[in-house]
Amino acid sequence: SLYVVGFSVGMGPVPWIVLPEVFPVEVVGAASAIATGVGWSFAFIVCVEFRALQAYLGADGVFLLFAMFCLACFVFVTCFVPETKGKTVEEVLADLHERRSDVRSLSPKLAEDHPKAFCSA
Repeated sequence: SLYVVGFSVGMGPVPWIVLPEVFPVEVVGAASAIATGVGWSFAFIVCVEFRALQAYLGADGVFLLFAMFCLACFVFVTCFVPETKGKTVEEVLADLHERRSDVRSLSPKLAEDHPKAFCSA
């Protein structure tokens, strides 16, 4: 189906590409196991609940819902996943730590007034 093809070339491989680049070598195995378990759990939920969602939302509604989730994932990746090209794992982790400090230092009022402040892309 078109959804499976779109997911497979879009958001599907993101965890497998990102994991080894944002986790230290010591925890990549555990992180991969957790990501695999979560991914397959959500795939199971989608398969089990598809018919019920289709009956409730209609076929167009279900795929619109899936498209909204994919859009939300795209925005998340664009805004929060760091560029790793040409960087070591240590450099990527330092970048993530810096971003985390930047987000924590923002006041709640600033976050409300400037929602794009969280997106560095």
